[in-house]
Amino acid sequence: MPWGPNLITGDSSTFEGGTGDWAQIQPFDVFESSPLQAHSGSRSLRLLDGPPVTPRATIELTGPDLIIDKTYRVSIWLKNAVGKINLEFYDAGGEPATPWINMTAPTWTQFSTQLTCVTPGPCVIKLINTDPPSVTSQFVDDVALQKLITERPQYLPLLGVG
Repeated sequence: MPWGPNLITGDSSTFEGGTGDWAQIQPFDVFESSPLQAHSGSRSLRLLDGPPVTPRATIELTGPDLIIDKTYRVSIWLKNAVGKINLEFYDAGGEPATPWINMTAPTWTQFSTQLTCVTPGPCVIKLINTDPPSVTSQFVDDVALQKLITERPQYLPLLGVG
């Protein structure tokens, strides 16, 4: 399927200069742009929790407005040393992407999920620690939100053929 350009830009996608517009809802012990690992560039988002682990430590990004009846995909690159994390994606009305993705990957791995927008407006992307009470250590990079391209190219009739 053809996907459009990334609608998430700058540090919210690449973490090269900071954590961008990501916000801690239930705090991780470490939430930072880190040079320790990177999928691309020289930095990624480092998430470390525990011990004691915060139940359901959560970060989220409020993304751009989605258009009703259009399909969108969120993808991230993840490398985790320990633990698991959920990727969740919602439209403005709270309609979730199916399925939520419970991710674990000892090497850089791309995960994605998609939804068709039911309620237009800003979307929400969440990363949630799903592995308490153990320690969790994650690196996230290259977050993307893309719209499915469904428009067909316009073909002009050939004149003078025949």
